[in-house]
Amino acid sequence: AIVASVPAIGASEHARIQRLPPAASTPSASCYNESSTHGEHNPKSLSGEKTTMLRQALNRTSRAFSSLDASKLKIERCATPAQPPANEALVGQWGRIFSPHMLRVDWTASDGWSAPRIQPHGPLQLSPAAMTLHYALQCFEGMKAYRGDDDAIRLFRPDLNARRMTSSLQRLAMPTFDETAFVELLKRYVEVEQEWVPRGEGHSMYLRPTCVATDPFLGVGVPQEATLY
Repeated sequence: AIVASVPAIGASEHARIQRLPPAASTPSASCYNESSTHGEHNPKSLSGEKTTMLRQALNRTSRAFSSLDASKLKIERCATPAQPPANEALVGQWGRIFSPHMLRVDWTASDGWSAPRIQPHGPLQLSPAAMTLHYALQCFEGMKAYRGDDDAIRLFRPDLNARRMTSSLQRLAMPTFDETAFVELLKRYVEVEQEWVPRGEGHSMYLRPTCVATDPFLGVGVPQEATLY
């Protein structure tokens, strides 16, 4: 997730899985730095004030959606990244072992999405008043990266994960994003962490793109700040 900031944090997982279908995307090995309306308009349907508010809301939504730009991705690699554990060491440790990097993108209502970055894995700094802590304004997707018999790495239907996540964000009145850009960021993240995608049948890397409302506000309202990771 990518995460976003896309995770996306990656955790290697030991789990029985079914064989993947052949049609899927394969990350490349190169990962170093690098309004029209139908019908007659009814002028009495909306007051001027409501029309202005609607236009402002649509403008904010459009800006938030269009400004997630995968081409602006910045990568900061760990100087001494941890090495992935052996598959046997993963048994009973699901969700506790993390890869050395995370994908992160911040959002504000005034500026939209910031430039995405892949950075060393580490804690998020949150205000004690962050809306995600008080009103559970957050959502995540669960997905996996698989290494096939041909040693190629694949994500299974990441477009559907992206679609579900944007749907969840809309329901929470949180910022959405361009789904194609989101999937591209997930692919780039997996490229960076490709050594952490385990080999062997029944193994995969678990990805959990997550988005949380981060603005320090104790009132109930639409978030003005968020972090995707």
